[in-house]
Amino acid sequence: MPTAEECEIFGFGSPMPCLLIKRHSYNQHSVMIEYVEGLFRGDVYRYRLNLAV
Repeated sequence: MPTAEECEIFGFGSPMPCLLIKRHSYNQHSVMIEYVEGLFRGDVYRYRLNLAV
């Protein structure tokens, strides 16, 4: 659930479920090179991911 500050940013009158994505990216030596957290409105967001090696 979003914090009070996040509710204000999203325009929520009260907390609503959100989508929290945490992503870790690693280089070819298994060293983490990126960490990202994203919080998205659950009522208006679609998440689609295609991965290829």
